[in-house]
Amino acid sequence: MSTSSRPASLRHRTAPARLTILVGGTALFLALAGAAHAVPPDLILSDANLRAYGSMSAADIQNYLNAQPGPLKSLVASDYDKTITISSSQPNINLTPDTDGVKKPASQIIWEACQEWKISPRVMLTMLQKEQSLLTRTSLTSTTLSRAIGAGCSSSTTNKYPGFGNQIWHGARLLDAYGEGKPPTYVPVWTPGLSNDYTPDGVRTATLATYKLYVYNPSVAGNTNFYNIYLSRFGDPAAQPIAGPAGAVFRFYNTKLGSHFYTASAAEANSVQARFYATYKYEGIAYVANPSKNAAPLYRFYNLKKGSHFYTASEAEKNSVKAKLASTFKYEGPAYNVSLAPAGGSATVYRFFHKKKGTHFYTASAAERDAVRATLASVYTYEGPNFFVTP
Repeated sequence: MSTSSRPASLRHRTAPARLTILVGGTALFLALAGAAHAVPPDLILSDANLRAYGSMSAADIQNYLNAQPGPLKSLVASDYDKTITISSSQPNINLTPDTDGVKKPASQIIWEACQEWKISPRVMLTMLQKEQSLLTRTSLTSTTLSRAIGAGCSSSTTNKYPGFGNQIWHGARLLDAYGEGKPPTYVPVWTPGLSNDYTPDGVRTATLATYKLYVYNPSVAGNTNFYNIYLSRFGDPAAQPIAGPAGAVFRFYNTKLGSHFYTASAAEANSVQARFYATYKYEGIAYVANPSKNAAPLYRFYNLKKGSHFYTASEAEKNSVKAKLASTFKYEGPAYNVSLAPAGGSATVYRFFHKKKGTHFYTASAAERDAVRATLASVYTYEGPNFFVTP
């Protein structure tokens, strides 16, 4: 499908990968390595984001609902109706320790369904806003909760699963089953690029998760809405798990502090992206420090007062901070290995000190170093080469 045939809201949502440094009311944008990301109608949701069922706890969901103007923050409703039959041979048996007739907070109902069917709570929250605006609307009609996410609602009068609890449980169940050959939803099994009667004309689904959304609602406009709601609340729904070559160091920008966070742990990077998406924006791979070619530990400290991190490869500096600033800087140990001297093919990592915030910035980009020195010399003190990394 050509770009021009896409809905305007799904045309290339691209911007140059960049570093944003806020100084007072001035924003400086510096180019970073990494390709821009485009999202066509074929790619609405990544499989990883669909299945991130552990991304929010029941308490996280409740806290999120508390921050919304909608009615779900205080909703207490019946769980799903366990007498509903989901197939001709298998009843919908409750696998969680529920008691018939007991009502639960909406957050608990959402969380339990997500844990059972391995669907992300963020997806379900997005569906609630997409279908009935339940995160933001302040008034309810007789059908608003009954058709909360449109599960089993093939028309304005048909509703197989009436009630909030039923909607959440069966909506998650359907999203789990579609395209995977799971009964009772006998939808064709998905293959990459699949386009069939369940997808709009011309849409060749790039992920199983995107196919599931189209089976659930075969509308480009409807899933454009899903994309935009998820993007505004939880980040890019099409984002893939953070990964890189051995020794890749992932960089995040803390939008609240104006500082940066670096980690060589893909697990930690994915955890930060999943749980702290509202504060930390992933900026890509900062540099590569191959574990087999770098032997000096880079030590990491956490600033208890500011919430930022400090890194040093100097044994003397590490010991000095531990001895003199222990009440401010919590020592977190070696972050990953770097080199103390240049070697063949190595890159230099430069360090800056923010005079007002007391934080440090690190870059392996000579262009980025020069831009900061040229435009922000009054804010950042250039401290020179700090360590080296060999990919």
